[in-house]
Amino acid sequence: MCVLVLHHIDSPHKAVAEMARILRPGGVALIVDMVEHDRVAYRQQMGHRWLGFGVPEVIRMLSDAGLTHARFNVLPAVANAKGPGLFACTGRKPDLVA
Repeated sequence: MCVLVLHHIDSPHKAVAEMARILRPGGVALIVDMVEHDRVAYRQQMGHRWLGFGVPEVIRMLSDAGLTHARFNVLPAVANAKGPGLFACTGRKPDLVA
């Protein structure tokens, strides 16, 4: 599980690849992070390296890491939320073939 981390690190692709590496066969990786947004001030104010992620980008990260059955869902926003929207995405590590 990786919650609100990827937008802070230099190489989110490498982080997803490491998640996939340590996941047991048949295991599921869960990523929760921000959807793409335009709040550039977050880079200085909060140390964000990335301004969220789009569906194709996240699906590609999972696929490149060898995870399958990717599912991407935008999470419902809280009415008075001030920050960008969030997503939850899962990918499955294939089972070992006997």
